[in-house]
Amino acid sequence: MTTTDWRLRARCRGRDSKLFMPEIAAKDKCGRARAICAACPVTDECLTAALQEERGLTYHFRATVRGGLTPRERADLDRQKGAAA
Repeated sequence: MTTTDWRLRARCRGRDSKLFMPEIAAKDKCGRARAICAACPVTDECLTAALQEERGLTYHFRATVRGGLTPRERADLDRQKGAAA
């Protein structure tokens, strides 16, 4: 399966991107975005791609909820993985 294939199956595809932007969706703590991610068949692929694309970046340079995690959560996970390596 190619990168494009899993993206075509993503539940967020075609949805309002503002739902996935923590600074805009802060009112509900990204709850709607997280619910969409939780029901998505490609959450793992999405998170893996996000971590690969953002490797080494602080949360300030990451954007949107991806793979069910906020930019800060992905930065923390990236840092934890780096420390374990």
